[in-house]
Amino acid sequence: MKIAFLSFLLTFVLIEGSALSISPRKVPQNILDAQHTMYPQIQKVSWSQEKENYECSFIQAGIEYSVVWSPEAKLLEVEMEIPLSEIPNVITEYIQKQYKHKKPKEAEKIIMLPTGEILYEVEINGKDYLFNSSGTPITAEKR
Repeated sequence: MKIAFLSFLLTFVLIEGSALSISPRKVPQNILDAQHTMYPQIQKVSWSQEKENYECSFIQAGIEYSVVWSPEAKLLEVEMEIPLSEIPNVITEYIQKQYKHKKPKEAEKIIMLPTGEILYEVEINGKDYLFNSSGTPITAEKR
C-alpha cells in the first residue's frame, strides 16, 4: 500500500513537471485548516505546490486521492483512483477502437470545482489520456 502511494506521488510529480514537493510547514494555515475540515480523519498526507496552488495527496479507505487548493483555500479539484470497471462505457469503447491491442492500466476520476465537471484520466501504454465525461479525448501525456 505504501509503495503504491509513493508510486502515485512520484508519477504525479513527473507528469505535472512543475509540481514541487513541500513540507506541510510551508502550506498556508488557511489551506491546512480547510484540508482538515474536509478530511478530518486523514493524518498521513503529502503536499506539493504547482504555481500558486497546493496539492494534498493521501489514501482514504484504500483509495488514492489528490485534492488541489487555491491560495485562498478554495477547493479546485478532487482526483481519485477508480477501478477500470468504473470508466464510462463511452470512454471504454473509444479506447477499444483507437487502441485495439492496448488495455488501460489505471484510471482516475477528476472533479473540477466549482463547475463540477467530471474528467477521466486513463493510463494506456505508459501515457495518460484525459477524457471528458462524454468520451471526448482532451490530452495525452507521457508518464
